[in-house]
Amino acid sequence: MENINFKEYDFENPHWLEKLVDKTIMKYFGFFVYHHFLDFIEIKGDENILDFGAGSGNLAKCILKKINEKASLSCLEPSKYWLNLAKKRLTAYTKVNYINQDIRKAEIEDNKFDIIYIYYVIHDINPKERQEIVKILADKLNENARIYIEEPTNESHGMKKTEIIDLMKKADLKLERSAEAKSSFRAEFIKVVA
Repeated sequence: MENINFKEYDFENPHWLEKLVDKTIMKYFGFFVYHHFLDFIEIKGDENILDFGAGSGNLAKCILKKINEKASLSCLEPSKYWLNLAKKRLTAYTKVNYINQDIRKAEIEDNKFDIIYIYYVIHDINPKERQEIVKILADKLNENARIYIEEPTNESHGMKKTEIIDLMKKADLKLERSAEAKSSFRAEFIKVVA
């Protein structure tokens, strides 16, 4: 998985098949797709949470069912197309803040979140920009807060487990635990405070 193979994806104009999968399978069966990741994330229910790369809100909907009235969820999605779908999908929930910007331009104060989760997002970011983005995400975490991540590890479209760990380590995030599947890597990282 060399950086030379990286291809930019047009998130504003997704392929018709991706739209169909989102409107059918993911909308109605998203929990079954996400259940391993959801079981992996340790949520007490009262945290400030950031969904980094929220897409159409399918995973956010599952997370919202696990939090209480003291919690908040911010869905950051730079694509207007996907964020508009998320807003429609999550209209029944009041504790959601929508951010339609690149994390590097978003006006989010540091030390804001207890949990940031990232599901199949980093591998779609230009490899030259990944470290900067992970560092900014780490800055948005409270002391002892956590980042949960799951990324594909396929040779054709994904990242190596070692690359994910290295990105997080360089952003002063410590690996707490991880799990591997045939074609994905899931991990919990904690913010290291000097």
